[in-house]
Formats: sequence, C-alpha cells, structure tokens
Amino acid sequence: MKKILLAPLSWIFGAIVFFRNMAYLLRLLPTFKLQRPVVSVGNLSVGGTGKTPVVDLIATWAHRRGIKAAILSRGYKATSAQVQKVDPSHAKSAYLCGDEPTMLARKHPDMVVYTGPDKVRVGKRAILESSPHFCIVDDGFQHRRLHRDLNIVVFDATQFDGHNELIPLGRLREPYQALKRADVIFLTKINWINSLKEAQILRLIEKVMTGKKYHLFRLEYHLKEVTDFTGMKVKDQQYLSHSKVLLVSGIARPEHFHYMIERDSAAKVVGHLKFSDHHRYRKRDFKKIMKYSLKVGADLIILTEKDAVKFGEWPGDSSCLWVASLEIQSIESLSPFYDLLSSKILQDT
Repeated sequence: MKKILLAPLSWIFGAIVFFRNMAYLLRLLPTFKLQRPVVSVGNLSVGGTGKTPVVDLIATWAHRRGIKAAILSRGYKATSAQVQKVDPSHAKSAYLCGDEPTMLARKHPDMVVYTGPDKVRVGKRAILESSPHFCIVDDGFQHRRLHRDLNIVVFDATQFDGHNELIPLGRLREPYQALKRADVIFLTKINWINSLKEAQILRLIEKVMTGKKYHLFRLEYHLKEVTDFTGMKVKDQQYLSHSKVLLVSGIARPEHFHYMIERDSAAKVVGHLKFSDHHRYRKRDFKKIMKYSLKVGADLIILTEKDAVKFGEWPGDSSCLWVASLEIQSIESLSPFYDLLSSKILQDT
C-alpha cells in the first residue's frame, strides 16, 4: 500500500529532476563560474553517505600542501539563512551555521568555512573575504547552478539495494544514470558489505559510466580514535575493551556508528540514544542522557564528532564525554586522485 501511494510522488519528482537536468544540459538555465577552481563533493542519495569525511580528506591534503581552501556548505538546519563565515569558537555556531560546517571549521582552523543556501553567493563571499586557492563544495552534485572543475560523487555501498527508485519511494535524489556527470566516484564503507554486493555495485557503475573517463576509489571507514571532550587525551584500545559505553548520536545512519564502535574498539555498548539527524540538543536531552547513563551503568558516553560540537552547554562533568572520530582507508592508491586535484586546483596559478 505504501509503495502504491508513494510511487506517483516519486514519478513527479523524477519528472522535475529530468526537466531540470535537461534545462542545464541545453543551457536554458545559467551556470555561474567562480573566480577560483571548485571541487564539488556530492551524492545521489539522501542521508549519511559519507560526504563529510571526503571533504575532510581533501581539506587535510590541501593543508599538507600549503594550499588554502574555502569549504562551502548549505549549513543544513542552520538557524541563519544569511551567508555566514563559520566561527567555531562561537558557542552557538553549530546552530547558527550547522553542525557539520562547525565540525569542519574546528578540525581545520587554517581553512575557512562559509554557509548559506545559495552556493554561488556563498562562494563569491568566501573568495572576496578570504582569497582561497580553491573552493570545496559540500553536497554540491545537484547544485548545478554552480560550475565545478571537479565533480566527485560519494556512493554509499551500504545503501545500494539494486533499485533505482527516487524519493520519496526510494532514497535516490537522481537516477543512477546521473553518475555520468562525475569525474571521480568514491565507493564508501566498502568494508561493511560482502563481496557479492560489491560486485553488483561495480557492474552498475561500469555500465553507467561506459564511454566516460573517470576515477573510482573504494574506501573503507574505520574508527580512528576516541578522544576526551577537549580533544587532548586519547583512550587507548585496552581501556576501551574493558569499558561499558553509552553511545549518543544525532546522525542519518546511527547503526553505522554503533557498528563501528563495537567492531573497532571492542568496548561493551550498553545503550545507544538515537536522536534525529542534525538534532538540536536542549537541557531536557542532556538530562535524559545523564539519567540513562546512570541507569545502564556506563563508564563513558561516546559521541560522534558532529554531535560533540553541540554539547557546549552540557551541564554535567565533561570528563565522561568522549568523541569518536573515523578515518578513511582507500583500497586503491589515492595518488591519481591527488594528482587530479592538483591539476584542477593549480591550473590557473
């Protein structure tokens, strides 16, 4: 019954997507080119595909090369609709500008992060005020109004079910055929699926990308470390293996967070409080977390990096709060990707 009700809405959405893409292809809708190279990181589906770790990967590479990047983001669920430069030291930054932009600004203090619904305006402002060498656009694949010099698609291997159904019937924003616009495809969380599913995905990508030059990289996602709330201390593996932990998350795919902690840390997970993606934590939520932590006898409360930036008003002892960070490991060498990045970013310098 649900499929019957949602199918017409999915068809309508698909028609809108088709005509919009045709309008850009035929140049009936304008595309704006910024005065700096643009690297877009996006996806085909909704929710939790692993875009932000890829943005983080590119920003880390740029930092090591001494290249200044500006990260442009919509700032999902930000309370401000204006173009904003993220100030990670501001107590309300995660709510004014969004949790993911604030997290990225904290992790990369030498970079600048700007947010706003119109990525063209956001990019112009970032270039005018901060003069970056290039711009990284978070969630930019469907934002075709902005010209990009490198188009990256993050394909979550765990979300693939063999269907090509658009929202609201399925999880896709565009049909798989839209992959053909990509220059680079990152197949993420490859270590969380079996070889049969991986082979199905690779066959699909090969079929769609016939005749198109592109780069494909398969990425494994692992727990990197668990640090205290200040980011100064690291919990060693032996301590975690003897600890009872309560997980707290407000992300699109909380089951992935849970799985990663159990698999990579050997900690005993005694509970998991799951909030909606980009949840705004209030006093009642903090009280609920503290109460539940005592109930299950947790030694530690472990948060995602995205949630941690919203715990500045935590009323209790912050020594019980720890933050899990993840790392990307590529099966293929990333050298060709970094060479491609260099060629696109440094083309006008």
